[in-house]
Amino acid sequence: MVAIAEAFAFLKDNGLANVESDLKVGAAAWDYGRLVTVARWCYDAGHLPEAETRAYVEAATAARRGEFASWRAYSLSYVLGRFLWLPSAAGNEALAEVTVQLLQDPRSPLATIEW
Repeated sequence: MVAIAEAFAFLKDNGLANVESDLKVGAAAWDYGRLVTVARWCYDAGHLPEAETRAYVEAATAARRGEFASWRAYSLSYVLGRFLWLPSAAGNEALAEVTVQLLQDPRSPLATIEW
């Protein structure tokens, strides 16, 4: 089991967490993403009807909107959750790099799609 301190150090080392308040983010964004992914897999395999699959996606979306104030907060949480799920800097550096780029680029969907 990875220590939470190691996960937060990863965020800092990769330019994702830069103030103390950033370290208060949880890992729920990863969980919401996994919920959508697993629901889609179940739908693709014929185990869930479309309406139930959409209900899971909509529930994850509503929870996300209620828990996070911005794409930045959601992104930090997602990367943290991924790191806790797969505690390897080597396995997460590409995700962290892309996340930083998306957060900084004014043409990115994270900058152009309203939260």
